[in-house]
Amino acid sequence: MADPPPSEGACARRRRIAPPSIRPGRRQGGFWRFRLCGIFLAVLVGPVAAQAQVSGSVALQSNYIFRGYSISAGKPAAILNLSYDTPAGFYANGSAIADIDGADNPAFLGAIANLGYAHRVNDMVSLDAGVIHSQYYEIYGRKADLGYTEEYLGVVTRHLSARLSYSSDYFTAETHTVYGEVEGGHEVWAGINVSAHAGYLDYVASPAGYQKRTNQYDWRLAASRLIKPVLLFVQVSGGGPAPDYYLGQQRSKTVVMGGVSCAF
Repeated sequence: MADPPPSEGACARRRRIAPPSIRPGRRQGGFWRFRLCGIFLAVLVGPVAAQAQVSGSVALQSNYIFRGYSISAGKPAAILNLSYDTPAGFYANGSAIADIDGADNPAFLGAIANLGYAHRVNDMVSLDAGVIHSQYYEIYGRKADLGYTEEYLGVVTRHLSARLSYSSDYFTAETHTVYGEVEGGHEVWAGINVSAHAGYLDYVASPAGYQKRTNQYDWRLAASRLIKPVLLFVQVSGGGPAPDYYLGQQRSKTVVMGGVSCAF
């Protein structure tokens, strides 16, 4: 049986539980993790800075969904992405996320930092390994200070990728999870690309005194069209077995979302 959703009122007073994928826990020390990532990046890429490639993008989208849950509580979001790639295969990515609901002041939702290494095995296959830390300061319309770190290993081909990720602090200290995902994409007609994603989150172990969480799955179907330098996209996503829950109401995880991204 899935964990009950959080609520505001009597149910919340009995047991404060966040949606099945996220439960408040001890502060995750996100500032220091981001600072360590920055120091490591400087040491790593300094000698090859002249040859490295820097890129970025700004995206506006109608929702911000993470593994089947709407982190932005169904509100539009703006995302700034920056990427740094070296000829040796090392890379770093960073993202900052904010909701942009016109009815309220814009809120900084969180940030993501990623360091990794990609090794080309041959012309068709590459191996990918790294670490990613995500820190959220607002979730489902409520203030928060929650995060997690995952180490991952993946295989990338021309049209398909697969990745296995492990976390020992998935939004709660000592919550161990394994997340497996497969994603593929292909151009079908006149520059229109379609892609599909499927993921499964396994709660391997929980802290002492915590009930073991319910394993979750998520999926996504998307279509995009590049009209340089702008990328237009639309997607439908969902997951289970539990529904989403935010702003005092239970919500369906099946959501249609669209947006636009501009590279620079």
